[in-house]
Amino acid sequence: MTALHVNLFPPGDSLHDKAYEFYADDSRFCLALSGRRGAKTYTGAKRFWRKVWYGDWPAWHAKRAAGLIPPYLPGAARRGTAMWWDRRPRLHYWVVADEYSLLDEPKRYLSEFLPQELLEHPDNARGRWWLRGDVLVEFKTGHDPKTLVSPGLAGAWVEEADRMRADAWKGYLRPTLTDKGGWAQFTTTPLGQTWTYDDLELHARNGVPGYGFHTWRTVDNDKIPGIQAEVEQAKITLPPQYFRREYEASRDAFSGQIYDLFDEHTMVEDALPRNVVLFGRAGGQDWGFTNPGAAVVAGASSSNPNLAHLWIVDEVYERGRLVEDVWVPAILKLNEAWRFNDWSCDPEAPDDIQRYRDAEINAVGHRNYTASRFNEHERDVKAGIRMIAALMFQKRFHILRRCKNTIAEMKSYRWDTERGKSLADGGGLIERPAKGQMNHAMDAMRYAATRVMRGANFEAMGIAA
Repeated sequence: MTALHVNLFPPGDSLHDKAYEFYADDSRFCLALSGRRGAKTYTGAKRFWRKVWYGDWPAWHAKRAAGLIPPYLPGAARRGTAMWWDRRPRLHYWVVADEYSLLDEPKRYLSEFLPQELLEHPDNARGRWWLRGDVLVEFKTGHDPKTLVSPGLAGAWVEEADRMRADAWKGYLRPTLTDKGGWAQFTTTPLGQTWTYDDLELHARNGVPGYGFHTWRTVDNDKIPGIQAEVEQAKITLPPQYFRREYEASRDAFSGQIYDLFDEHTMVEDALPRNVVLFGRAGGQDWGFTNPGAAVVAGASSSNPNLAHLWIVDEVYERGRLVEDVWVPAILKLNEAWRFNDWSCDPEAPDDIQRYRDAEINAVGHRNYTASRFNEHERDVKAGIRMIAALMFQKRFHILRRCKNTIAEMKSYRWDTERGKSLADGGGLIERPAKGQMNHAMDAMRYAATRVMRGANFEAMGIAA
């Protein structure tokens, strides 16, 4: 197998110009930053196989022929035994993402461009592919960076790199490439000035040897018919800062007021208009301990979330007290006033949720609208904020004046403007709310809003009247 041919560009297949520049770049550490649907993963899979079969494979044989490295010996492992698939590989690679679901698309493209005869033993249960020639590709999650340890890698691909913790690269993955002089490629849509900005992009921009950086917008992918129309649609439905990030690959840091599109003059109403009927209603509860807790009621003006306006219609704002003393009577009163009984609560207090249920209040731990289960990680907080910001941009957000504490929090709710002081703390300006601010009403509003607006597609729809 010293000679092989892997056809990465079958007839009719090509890359747009900016993606091809990334594909052809031989930098040891190479970052591709692109807008959504910009073909970064598609290109990453082609570049990965190019590096393996047209870079590392012939280089290994050339070194072997020159006597620079010893012959490959599998030791006691014998073909046909269980030990055979646990042997040390000749060339070892990782494909890494923050969570396993993000590996699905890289796997699909890698398998699309891999000739059938080169795939010797796919072991998806253990997340690895054995290829002809004693080559091993493993699929890894970097959510817990301490698991990223290995005897030594020839190369690695980090997909959606901005979602990875900062210490995953410097503290764990980078050392695995040291003894074999391995390479790494990174593909991502930007999430602010994260570790990829500090540790990869700036090095490339400053001319540090071995670093490459490529960026392009969604519209640069002229291989997708109608992409310009899709981008224009997104431009009129997404708030400007989100559009710049997701379609123009901008690293603009989210700073200042989070809901900077909130307009008190046009979005605050004295009462629910007579012509508005709330088809869906739900409550959000965030428990108060040091700061006041909040219960917020939201409703949707249509059963179709792509057409509905969001109404924030009531609130209770109390400093931490026993659930039975304050919250249960208050919630029962809101249920009666708005004729509903559907509450999403901060799941950090399961005992309090059970007390609600004992009082015949239908309460569950908050489940983010983009997730199949509760997952209140930073990325899901951002997803909820993004949804509310999109509704404001489309002029489909309204709040009653009686919700004075929710309004006050909304006006003061701010992004974190301090760069992370440690690798584990983010290492850069990132999109997250500042810590230590009054935000219980903001969380409660997000719980309720994402429940009643579940299913809305903010990229595909137009502005509702």
